[in-house]
Amino acid sequence: MEQPEYSRDVSDIATALRTDPSAGLSDRDARERLERYGRNELAADKAVAAWRQFLSQFQDPLVVLLLVATAIS
Repeated sequence: MEQPEYSRDVSDIATALRTDPSAGLSDRDARERLERYGRNELAADKAVAAWRQFLSQFQDPLVVLLLVATAIS
């Protein structure tokens, strides 16, 4: 079984990625990798409206019970 990347030696990873850690990628290599793999970005989740987030807090019966107890006291 292969080691996870975070536990491997830096020189092994640099060799596997065909790069030099001290010099980085050339402009040409960077451009080619950008075209091949795309940008290094995480996909963003669809934003939830603030009012929906607010109302979702009241779906828990314990929260409703505490609000009722607060109103009674």
